[in-house]
Amino acid sequence: MTAHKIAQQEEAKHECFLCVLDPRPPCAVRQLEGRILTANERTINGEKTPVIILDTGTAHAEVRLIHNYYTKFVKELSERGKSIKNLALRLYHLPLPPVITEYKGQPRHIYQTNSYTLAVLEPDILLNITDLNDAEYCPRQYLLHTLVPSTTSAATIRGNLVHHCFKELLKEHDRGELMKGYTSNKTEMPLATLQRHFEQALEQNSLDLALADVSVETMRADVAPHLESLATWYQHQSTSLWDVPTAPDDTQIEKTDAQPRENIVRAETFLLAPEIGLRGRLDLLWQQTNRQSLLELKTGGGTNLPKSNHRWQVQGYHALLAVRRDPRMKKARGTLL
Repeated sequence: MTAHKIAQQEEAKHECFLCVLDPRPPCAVRQLEGRILTANERTINGEKTPVIILDTGTAHAEVRLIHNYYTKFVKELSERGKSIKNLALRLYHLPLPPVITEYKGQPRHIYQTNSYTLAVLEPDILLNITDLNDAEYCPRQYLLHTLVPSTTSAATIRGNLVHHCFKELLKEHDRGELMKGYTSNKTEMPLATLQRHFEQALEQNSLDLALADVSVETMRADVAPHLESLATWYQHQSTSLWDVPTAPDDTQIEKTDAQPRENIVRAETFLLAPEIGLRGRLDLLWQQTNRQSLLELKTGGGTNLPKSNHRWQVQGYHALLAVRRDPRMKKARGTLL
């Protein structure tokens, strides 16, 4: 391997995962981490600015955050008084080099942020994406759900059954078994495949249904529209799932630098992103050439869809893919179904 290729790999390894999202020039400081000393809001140049002072171990850093994004975050920290001292804070994507000044005889590095800067409190604690939904509704819900296990409900069983059927449909396509000899005319449409797996799963979950006091007929009726929706989506998307087209505005990867990549279509994919303290399980992840896409499947009813917690999940999974992204790939796409 040439020195040039080694240098390229090292550069890609240390690339800021947020630079691909920010249309402006690459950031000056990819990552900054330290222990919180103070957090408050100040008026700087006539504007209210959330400010956090960090001890990085070598110097004190003053981080001036964007008002629209971090006012509530800094307010929450400030209200907790001295208890926030020494909490770890990690920041990504600082657009400009620090301005070095002096404060009480000690050097202080002042960092400006932008709307793409990401601040992660105690990043070594990994939270599930669904924990964000709980915390948005009520911060105490995360603790309650951790300490008090929830009972199995009809909605939970329905969601598990639909997800199982969808996963099995994709597995059959991946193995080349779909539409082969399951009916008298030797063909089977996606809806029939989903229904076949549903009936098998329904029998396996008979005990859970009994404990939740839900009849088989009721569950069939509840699941039917979801299977129909999935079958329709699959019929429209199956030709491109294993061959994701490149968007017209994508810059093609040079053949000399391109590495052979396997087309991937995976259901129930678990991802870890310790850099930002998040983990989660994607309903569907597919990858081809220079693009990744994710699908989040929702089986709940109601109106005014998608709900805010649905958006939270898709955005959270998108963040996971942004961190785990191959630097040579374009930013991921997300779909809520």
